[in-house]
Amino acid sequence: MALMKAGGVLLDFLLSVAMVLGQNGWSVTYSPQRIFALKGSTVNLSCSYTFPSDLKVLKTLWFTTWASGAPEPKDVTDDSTYAGRVTYHGGKMNVHTLTITDLRESDYAVYMFRFITDKEKYSGTPGVTLSSTDFWSVTYSAKSVYAMKGSTVEMSCSYTFPRGTVTSTFWFRKGANKNPVNLSDDPDYRGRVMYRSDEKNRHTLIITDLRETDSAEYKFRFITDQTGGKYTGLPGVNLILGWSVKYTAESICALKGSTVELSCSYTFPSGTVTSAFWFAKYDTDKNPVNLRDDPNYTGRVTYRNDTKNNHILNITDLRESDSTFYWFRFTTNLTRGKFTGEPGVSLSVTGLQVAVTPDARPQKTLTCGTTCALPDNPTYIWYKNGHPVKEDRLPAFSVSSGAEDCYACVVKGYEQIRSTVAYGPKNMSVSVSTGVIVEGSSVTLTCSSDANPPVDKYTWYKKTVTSPKASGQSYSITNITSEDSGEYYCEAENGIGSKKSTALMINFERKHISAMTVTLITSVGLVVLLLSFGFVCFWKKASKSSSPMADAGQGGSMYLNVPRKAVPPATARRADTADGGQVGLFETEDRCDNLGRFVERFPTSSVPSVSIRRILLMQTSQTSQRQWTLLQTGQQRPQMTRRRSLCMQMSPTWP
Repeated sequence: MALMKAGGVLLDFLLSVAMVLGQNGWSVTYSPQRIFALKGSTVNLSCSYTFPSDLKVLKTLWFTTWASGAPEPKDVTDDSTYAGRVTYHGGKMNVHTLTITDLRESDYAVYMFRFITDKEKYSGTPGVTLSSTDFWSVTYSAKSVYAMKGSTVEMSCSYTFPRGTVTSTFWFRKGANKNPVNLSDDPDYRGRVMYRSDEKNRHTLIITDLRETDSAEYKFRFITDQTGGKYTGLPGVNLILGWSVKYTAESICALKGSTVELSCSYTFPSGTVTSAFWFAKYDTDKNPVNLRDDPNYTGRVTYRNDTKNNHILNITDLRESDSTFYWFRFTTNLTRGKFTGEPGVSLSVTGLQVAVTPDARPQKTLTCGTTCALPDNPTYIWYKNGHPVKEDRLPAFSVSSGAEDCYACVVKGYEQIRSTVAYGPKNMSVSVSTGVIVEGSSVTLTCSSDANPPVDKYTWYKKTVTSPKASGQSYSITNITSEDSGEYYCEAENGIGSKKSTALMINFERKHISAMTVTLITSVGLVVLLLSFGFVCFWKKASKSSSPMADAGQGGSMYLNVPRKAVPPATARRADTADGGQVGLFETEDRCDNLGRFVERFPTSSVPSVSIRRILLMQTSQTSQRQWTLLQTGQQRPQMTRRRSLCMQMSPTWP
């Protein structure tokens, strides 16, 4: 294929297809494995890839270098040397293409494809080799070819050269490289050899009526009109007669949970088959692991063989992890009598998924989907609310459903394997981010539901308000005021239907002084109270000391100055003392306390009269004479409660 573009010619030599087989359904297939292109031209590098169906691809990229210690390789689209010259093209069938324009010398390298899913990452090796046409090369389509005696075989290759015109091309098996014998001139192949070539520098050797003596290595050689313009591709292609494996199918799609059969037929030149088995991986010593010995297949693998060299592999209870390539291998009693059939069988295991495509309301289209194409054009059965409602070979089903309906599909003949159930939102609930909502604070409401497919739209409403308040699974209300109080509910919607939650009442409390603030205010108040009390006591004491009661001498008088609202001296009352003197009392609002203090501070030279003393004794009937003596001399003072009681008894007796 030659393309004229941007002044350059794209020489795209399709060589062998490189398939990178990963475990558990991971693979990258490059086509071709090697590409030759001229500087200044445009080239496309393509691959297809597979991965487990329950994963989602997040990113795809191509790279040529992966720095040591770097977590990821460098995407060519981020490489400045490719700026403005590379583009990606992703197809719907997991096909990816890298296009490089205006090729430069530095672009010739090995390009590898990498994709990243939501759980794992995978890179396909060995990649695609982009080579310049400015050198000599021969690339064979296969290293070995197996065929049966009497049959016809083809061996092919592609070749490049820097300049000039090709003058001769041929295959050989005899003679040194300096003097090889063209097969068409070899008497052992007379009448059994044909060549086929095209303008794309591809060449094919065809040998008919194969004989056992034809088993050998075959090499391709071409000559140009340039000095020294001869080249032989080494190593060549090995033709091996008598060994073959032919698979009934190269790819199979099967349902998860079902049973699958992989079959093949095989031939060998002589001897006896000593072992035959299937495998999907190699051990650390690069020996194939018999599926019967693989712990991933324990109890799920059986073999069937017959005398006609047919072999069948049965795998039961299929899992998505069984998606991979399987090869048949047999061994004979001959030396080096081992053979593995290529390219093997690709098995893809799929579940059933109901996809929903909205149409004009209330119609919608349901599709019973798989990740691969099931064989034999199966019939699909649809169930609504657990009851079969439709049977059709088409996987699509148009319905007009309510939010309470649920749907599932099966493949006829595999009714025990049902798809996931598709249903509208249910089990709706609204949760609040905090228990106590205070005025001025913030709160977040979250809507939860169970739905398949998942809810794709949430809408928030407040009762008594017509228009929606917000959209999204969560709704935040900030700086709450009385206007925000009310009942809130959400509506969830997916492809099947919609449903509203029960309303949640949102109330708020007005701000209260915090416990810390209350404690602080209480502490400060207590300190102020104590300071005030101390100050009053000090002030009263200072008042008394600055205005002492006069010493009532013989026939003198004594007054008790009261530091509060005292009545004028004209209303003062007097009491006789034992020595003929008088004691004056001012009546006040708190005369009981003042009278108590008067009794408390009575000087020894002035004691109450007999009448007062009698009253005192009445109130202290349990007090001995000595106690009274101590009382009147100030050495023992009545308690405040006793003083108040004395006051109540003494006040009415004043003259």
